Amino acid sequence: MTIDQLLTLLNQFNTDDSKIEAAKFAFPYTTNYKSFLRICDIFSREEYKDALEDFYKKNK
Repeated sequence: MTIDQLLTLLNQFNTDDSKIEAAKFAFPYTTNYKSFLRICDIFSREEYKDALEDFYKKNK
């Protein structure tokens, strides 16, 4: 799954909680994971962006 495909999928979710859980689940299946942090822009709250950045740093 590319980051663009993941963005399309995540935009189907209504809440940031759902988006971040789906993003974490999809991370090992992304083909261009070095661009993974591009998806931070879809979150409305800064705490979710920070949480995703922390997740990425621990799992890259």
